[in-house]
Amino acid sequence: KKAEKSKVEFKAQAKRRQALLKEAVKRKKTEEKKKSQAKKRKVRTDYWANMKKTYISLGSHARLGARKSLFLFFAVFIFIVLIYSVYIVVILKLNYDNRATRKINEILPVPALISTHGFMDYYQYQDLANKIRGEYSSLGEVDQAIKINFSKNIIITGLTKKYGLEDENIYDGGLADKIIYDSEVNQVAINRVQKIKQMVQDNSDFVKIADKYGDEQGRLTILDAEQNKYSYIDKVKDLSIGEVSDIIFTPDGYYIFRCYNKTDAVLELGYALIKPIALEEYLEQAMYNIKIWSFVD
Repeated sequence: KKAEKSKVEFKAQAKRRQALLKEAVKRKKTEEKKKSQAKKRKVRTDYWANMKKTYISLGSHARLGARKSLFLFFAVFIFIVLIYSVYIVVILKLNYDNRATRKINEILPVPALISTHGFMDYYQYQDLANKIRGEYSSLGEVDQAIKINFSKNIIITGLTKKYGLEDENIYDGGLADKIIYDSEVNQVAINRVQKIKQMVQDNSDFVKIADKYGDEQGRLTILDAEQNKYSYIDKVKDLSIGEVSDIIFTPDGYYIFRCYNKTDAVLELGYALIKPIALEEYLEQAMYNIKIWSFVD
């Protein structure tokens, strides 16, 4: 029994020692893992700390370099502006006009007239002044004529871009025709003709409305043999008696027609006409809205 008991106790002690050994090994592994993780954290912390110091140092050098570069840039810019200003004053005051100065002007133009939409250089101004000087009695009138021409060219250039034209042709389907269809330029006239159209639809007295609210009203007789003379014939030839046409845009203005009589040989129409702002009239109005600064006054 004693031997059996000793054997059991020996096995129990062996199990306890084995368990203690496993626990010790486990603790050791855990401690080593913690040390490893702590070491990695320290490495990462040191790395980012070093990177931060590096970035701060680089940023400090970059800011210092940027300040120096900015200062140098402004210094050079101011110097160039001063030299350019002196050059402009010399050209304008001494009226230098030769091949060399004109060549320089192609690179560094000397402004004579400036607006928010563009400028006219000094030699363009001089060439135009020499061309029209004989038409005016004083230099003041010449200067005013050039300013008007400059303003009109600005407006024409803007309209050309707006309408997508390849050149600045005023006539022959160019600006003069395009402006008729411009709802911004001719907003008032288009609103008037639309109002007349609405009133005519609501009231049968076409002549009274056309006479009161239109710029012009009258009767038109179109013979069958002469239909090709009228550009808008396709828009009125199918009207029934008493029927009112849609608004018809023409170079003369905005028409509304009413059919009074219709046979195979003749078409009798009444019309109301609203006249639009033509190109030259628009130019005369718009150019006064352009502010111009002159360096040659």
